[in-house]
Amino acid sequence: MAVANEIDVKLPSAFARSDTEIAEAALTALRLNVSVPVSDIKLTVREGWVSLTGQVAFWFQKQAAETTVRNIPGVKGIANAVTVKAPVSLADLKTRIEAAFRRHALIDAEKIRVQVAGGTVTLEGEVESWPERYQAESAVWAAPGVTSVQDRIIVRP
Repeated sequence: MAVANEIDVKLPSAFARSDTEIAEAALTALRLNVSVPVSDIKLTVREGWVSLTGQVAFWFQKQAAETTVRNIPGVKGIANAVTVKAPVSLADLKTRIEAAFRRHALIDAEKIRVQVAGGTVTLEGEVESWPERYQAESAVWAAPGVTSVQDRIIVRP
């Protein structure tokens, strides 16, 4: 199966801006966002489409960069190719996540198993409530180097 997407985004003239104006506004917005390490992100604009590249330590930094430029007038779309790569070992990442579980009052750390492969963290086990499951996944996303989470935790009250 193949899909040909030939949609052409046309903005009202009040929002039309040159690529240079969009790039300047986006760079200013990124500099003002303390969650975004601007020195680690490269920004390019072509025909209103913003491309973000570079490397950050945390997933939230990648998301913050995209969210920051999303509502700039003149932006037609965003390609977020920023990668998440932290300067920690896989064993260290697993240790940090398990320690975070022990710090959270809602999470029974003994009931959750953590597996790490690259930047992907898989959670398995049982918890007693949905808030406990949510806290476990949030703790994982807060760890450096996490690029995806496979949440296989079962809620059993």
